[in-house]
Amino acid sequence: MRLAVTLWPLNIPNILSLKDKQPRTARGLKTKRKLLDAAALEFGEKGFHEASITGITQRAGTALGSFYTYFDSKDELFSALVKDMSMRVKSHAAGAMTEWQDALEREKMALEAFMNFAREHKEIYRIIDESEFVDPQSYRSHYEETATRIYERLQEGTAAGDFRGGLEEAHAWAIMGMNVFLGMRYGIWSEERNRRSRLPILPMGYWRRASRRKASRSRCQLRTGEDPGPAGASMFPSAYFAIQLSRFSWKKRTRRSCQAR
Repeated sequence: MRLAVTLWPLNIPNILSLKDKQPRTARGLKTKRKLLDAAALEFGEKGFHEASITGITQRAGTALGSFYTYFDSKDELFSALVKDMSMRVKSHAAGAMTEWQDALEREKMALEAFMNFAREHKEIYRIIDESEFVDPQSYRSHYEETATRIYERLQEGTAAGDFRGGLEEAHAWAIMGMNVFLGMRYGIWSEERNRRSRLPILPMGYWRRASRRKASRSRCQLRTGEDPGPAGASMFPSAYFAIQLSRFSWKKRTRRSCQAR
């Protein structure tokens, strides 16, 4: 009796990629964490192409074989690192946003949390920027997921009455873009933490405090063609951005404040 045997074409690389490389023990988790942390330093210092697996394992204090227990290649490690750093930023911000009075304060807390993370992990900028070319999908996912979280907070703020209606996804991307460059300026290029250096990173919450009269006066002067002066000019963009999110219209606030003068 003959047996019919069906053979399927085997794709060996695909089979190998399905190997479960997730750590199964506390020791394994610790080793993988060491490799990710060491990779962040190696990639952050040398860039993807100059970084080496040997350099990463040396920084981690692990054997070369341990690397291949969890990652198949440097490319795979880099992709895992981008996802890991994105998740750490998310967790760091979520941990900072525990209690807030309103949605504006919540956004301020999220921004401050990101600034602190950037100061402690300066390599994040180089790694995320380089992922645009090394791993475009992870690069795109990082920003899309971040913008989605911000947009969800904006919607919650609108529902609570803290923000005006009609806020769109573009507003979330605008806030994210602002955060990225403020983080670069005040987190990467400078570590100043005094009050003056903090003012530019509080564009929304700051409107409700000391800058209200100055910003309103600056807006009136701009409408009438007067020179608002250096102080007024520097206050205007921050106040304007806050008003774009406010539930009260910019025009209504300006008209009322200008008429009072």
